[in-house]
Amino acid sequence: MNKTESQRSYSLTVFLPNKGEKGYTPLPDQRWVILSKQSVTVPANSSVIIPVSILVPKEKRYRGQAWLFYLAVKEQVAEQQKIILACYPKIYVKTIK
Repeated sequence: MNKTESQRSYSLTVFLPNKGEKGYTPLPDQRWVILSKQSVTVPANSSVIIPVSILVPKEKRYRGQAWLFYLAVKEQVAEQQKIILACYPKIYVKTIK
């Protein structure tokens, strides 16, 4: 959500944590995560939804698993700007048995 009076642009990337937590392990392959966009511009006083898909192979060993990964959302700014806003939401995924 952009609550400012000007548009903002962001880059989106997936990365995996070094270790898991609370019953979750890192997603085995970050290439499974499909972002509908690698970057997005959010108009002033607006929000944008970016669909994210996870394509898990149909192998039996991936059933009943709990994984996590991060989605890095970084503001794209001019070179002279010294502060770059970013957030790293943690995404939890569970597969059915």
